[in-house]
This record gives sequence, structure tokens and C-alpha cells, in this order.
Amino acid sequence: MQTMSQHPPHWDSLPPTVPGSVRCPVCLSTEGCASATELTCPAGDTHCYNGILLISGGGIFTSLRLQGCTSEAGCNLLNNIEKIGALTVREYCIHEDPASSNQDVLTCQRGVMVKLQTNSAQTPVEWTASGSQTCEAGEMCQETLLLVDVGHRSLIVGSKGCSQIRTHESPTVTVHSGPPGMLVASYARFCSSSGCNRADSSSVLLDAIPRPAPPVPGDLQCPACVELFGSCSENSDIVTCPKGTIRCYRGSINLRGGGLSSSLDLQGCMAQPSRYLLNHRHNIGVFSVIENLSTRLQDKKNSFITE
Repeated sequence: MQTMSQHPPHWDSLPPTVPGSVRCPVCLSTEGCASATELTCPAGDTHCYNGILLISGGGIFTSLRLQGCTSEAGCNLLNNIEKIGALTVREYCIHEDPASSNQDVLTCQRGVMVKLQTNSAQTPVEWTASGSQTCEAGEMCQETLLLVDVGHRSLIVGSKGCSQIRTHESPTVTVHSGPPGMLVASYARFCSSSGCNRADSSSVLLDAIPRPAPPVPGDLQCPACVELFGSCSENSDIVTCPKGTIRCYRGSINLRGGGLSSSLDLQGCMAQPSRYLLNHRHNIGVFSVIENLSTRLQDKKNSFITE
């Protein structure tokens, strides 16, 4: 019988790193990289990487700021991979001029708005900032609105401030789910001049979405509720859904970013074939969002479907 060696296995050690001529800030943080340490890159790494990974799924909702050395320019750290197991990953690069050591630093309006009331889908509400914020180099100003209307009650959430995400500067209005069922719509704008995130009311969203005709009652009844920082009760108000709705919705949206970290609990009437209000979307402006369905959804025949 062959005896086993008593000596531990031996692996060749990695060759020593040869320093190159490029120096880059190096940082891995969920908070920011304002105090990143600058190090000499290994030979062969000729560019500095500066970006953000937005990671969501599996109970994780976070943004990871990355700086370091890389062998090629561009924004493709993950080789275009967007799914890693249960996680969804989005990559955003912060494009800075390497020839300039004095980056333009913006001052942006800053504040969070949360209003739970009636008629927010028809009547604009005031959207003012509580103060201002000096951004880090390379950041943009942002303003994001999310509106959820279940019929008799609506929630509008807004955020203004600095953003590490650098993207298009044209406002984006999206109707994620619309009448005759629950209305979920959003407005997002990123801009690159001081104080440019100065929309003063929710009309920037309401004026850009279609106004539906008065609803015709249908034959489906559903509990209707929207709650922030809480849960819909088993005794939520029952409403008669408009004609054209096909099921009752029950679920939640986990919301992170822009100064907010909470869960929206939702019940209401739904018209679209998809059972998801956000159609698997994971980012709305500065917000990271994850939608979770209840395990029991009610259709127009008042039977329950298990997802």
C-alpha cells in the first residue's frame, strides 16, 4: 500500500509584481471614495477605473464604489454580465478628464419628500428641497419621483441630491403600470450644472403621463392599500375595480437610495397581463427597487392563484 507524504503540497508562488508608470486611486466602498489612496499600478495596467456597481437581488440592495488599475479603457469591468446567480448587477462609470486635476464640483438641491394622500395622480404637489449638498468630484445632480396610486389613496416619494451615477441628462418619465388598474409612474433626471435639480412640483411627472377617462365600474372587487414604513392590514378597504382589470394585486416594493430605505406595501386592482407592477425593473432614477409578490393573487373570478 502506498504511503501518503507527510509533507504539505507545494504551489509555485506568484511572480513579484513589476510596478508600472501609472498611478491610480484605489477604493472599494459602499460609502464613497473621497479619501481613496493613490497607488502605483502594476506594469501592463495603463488606465484608471472609476465606477459603481449597483447590486440587487437575494435580499441585497447596495451600490459598490470601485476605483483601481485596469489594463484597458472603457466601462466593461464585468464583460457585459448582468446576472450573477440570483444577483442583478448594473455598471456605471464615472467619466473624468485625466488631464485635469481640478474636477468641477457641483452644488445640488437636496431633500426627501414623502406624501401619502388622495388625488396625487391628478393634483400636483409642491416639491421643495430642504437644503443643498456639495457633491464629490465627478458626481451629478439628480431628482427622482415615484408615484403609486391605488384609486382612493396615493403615495408620492421624491429625492433630490448628488448621484454617483452619470447618465443622460434628458428627463425620463415612465409609466410602469397604468389604468384601468393601479398607476405606478416615475420621473428621473440627472444633470451636470449646480442647482439644476430644481423641479418645484410633481407636475413634471403628471404633465407627461396621459390622463385616463373616468373609469367605468367592472365586476371585480379588491382590497386597495398603499403603505410606507408599514403593512396593509387584512381589513383594507375593498374597492370596485374599473372595467378591464383582471386580478387583485398584493405585493411590496423594497426601495433604497436617495436618502430612503423602506418597503412599500401594496394592494389594488391590476389590468396588465404581467403580475409584476415594475416588470422586473431594478432601478428607477436614483432608487434601487425590488418587487416581491404575495404568494396568493386573486383573479376576477375571486379564485386564488399561487405563484
